[in-house]
Amino acid sequence: MLSEVATRPAEELAKFPECGIVFEEPTGEGFPTKGDHLLDLLSRGKNVICTHALYLGLGKAGVAPIARYGYTTIWDEELGMIEPLSDGILAKEDRTVLIKEGVITTEPEGRVCWNNDAWGGGNSAFASVRTMAEDGSLYSTRDGTFFNVQVPVDVVRAAKRVIVATYLFDGSVLQGFLKIKGIGHRPFVFDGLALRDEAGLKKALKNRVELYDCPKTTDKLLEVLRVPVDDLAAKRRNSAFSSTWFTGAKKEQIVLLGNHIRNVARQMEATPENLMYTLPSDIAGKNGNKWIKSGKKVLKVKGYAPENCFLHKGARATNDFVHKIAAIHAYNRYAHPAVVKYLEEHGAKVDHDNFALAEMIQWVFRTAIRIPDGPKVKLHILSPRMAHLFKEWMDS
Repeated sequence: MLSEVATRPAEELAKFPECGIVFEEPTGEGFPTKGDHLLDLLSRGKNVICTHALYLGLGKAGVAPIARYGYTTIWDEELGMIEPLSDGILAKEDRTVLIKEGVITTEPEGRVCWNNDAWGGGNSAFASVRTMAEDGSLYSTRDGTFFNVQVPVDVVRAAKRVIVATYLFDGSVLQGFLKIKGIGHRPFVFDGLALRDEAGLKKALKNRVELYDCPKTTDKLLEVLRVPVDDLAAKRRNSAFSSTWFTGAKKEQIVLLGNHIRNVARQMEATPENLMYTLPSDIAGKNGNKWIKSGKKVLKVKGYAPENCFLHKGARATNDFVHKIAAIHAYNRYAHPAVVKYLEEHGAKVDHDNFALAEMIQWVFRTAIRIPDGPKVKLHILSPRMAHLFKEWMDS
């Protein structure tokens, strides 16, 4: 994230003054864009630090300088090398039209080709989609049901070495993506770098996390939402609080959810300043950098406004929330079907439980848990499936 790019390198490198390494941040000053500044730094062989988003936007232009200077690329957490194409960029109805008219066709490996110069020119509605197709970053499932956007894999191949600092990599979307692109991997080993033992980490974590099941409050909500409570297996299989569930949820169900979050927060004795919660961004009223205060399905949590408490479910690599000592996770996570179907068509397998667990752990670790010997964090996980995954992981 941008906040870390600007501060972390200097803080960490100050501990090792003898190394003499300096990282430069592309700010865009004196250049049309930050991307142009990044390319200039790479073309001069500079050590560079930038956000995930800026790196992912390099495209083919970044291949030559990365290869020329034999760069080692270090990713702090997984990168979204493959993401679903937003309906806001290309609506499903428009996809059908483009396929029917032969404007786009799909190659065997899934790459979308643009075949008609009369479409997608200038500032037309299809201009951005055409650019993606011609840049080699737009892909489709075989039946054209789902589209996804991919970072040109040559940017990865161009580096002398790529180091990914992450957790629960097996079964992840990134692992599947690299597999179908023919890029192998192995566990990171570096003499002199002491990584924390996982068993020791979990033991310490148990002393720092206070799980709030709130059975009376939670089971009452689940029963109203017609989620089985007595049948434990069925309860964990239920899709409540998934993206699909939120899409089909009625206004009154969102009201109940908002009341539940408020009730649990009060049981935790949480304040708006030290509480954080997560669910789909649009339900929280998040629209880019703006907050929507009212809407048919915009969550309202009296006393705990999302501006103070909401944190995106996939948040990673940020210390901006280390003051949070109460957390409510209200999102039943699955990898996006547009990504899963494409990967499976090409021989990769995504582990939905592993995906959900990895994202939830990353989210929980944005709290005060990040502070060594810091305060305890109260955690409530609303989805029975997600709660089971977290507890099972903690006890393994």
